[in-house]
Amino acid sequence: MVALGLLTGVSYQSGLDYYKNINEQYMKLVPKGKLMPPNPSLVMVSVDCDEYASMLVAKEWDAVSQYMSRGVERLVKAEPDCCLVICSNTAHLAVPLVRQLHPTLPILHIADVTARAIKAKGLSRVGLLGTEPTMREDYLKAQLARHGVECIVPESDADLRQVF
Repeated sequence: MVALGLLTGVSYQSGLDYYKNINEQYMKLVPKGKLMPPNPSLVMVSVDCDEYASMLVAKEWDAVSQYMSRGVERLVKAEPDCCLVICSNTAHLAVPLVRQLHPTLPILHIADVTARAIKAKGLSRVGLLGTEPTMREDYLKAQLARHGVECIVPESDADLRQVF
């Protein structure tokens, strides 16, 4: 069985959501087992969300990338067969460094999957809501733009920091 690698811990809720949804979708696609519903082979590594959040608040993007890359190192040692899924929008800011350090590791980038869904709906301009780094920095917006998707984000600092 092929094992999918998940990097989580940036919030335990997002890791739970990914785990639950991957299992539910897998059960829909794979025939029922002899005794129980099937579940996919997953390798999960969790990072400390407090350390991660502290670096985000300090806007230490390089430190965030290094920290997440260390999580990927642990995941790679567990030898997932398939690809890496980073279970957080904001943590995707580490993808360039991860790709540099692990050029053969397939990464399922959230912006690529999101762009396909946006295009399937016939859209090319969307609103982007998320953490402040997700909306202010270009790592997701640029990846979506490669697919012809324009992102609109709040312009004022007050709007950007508003909690919905």
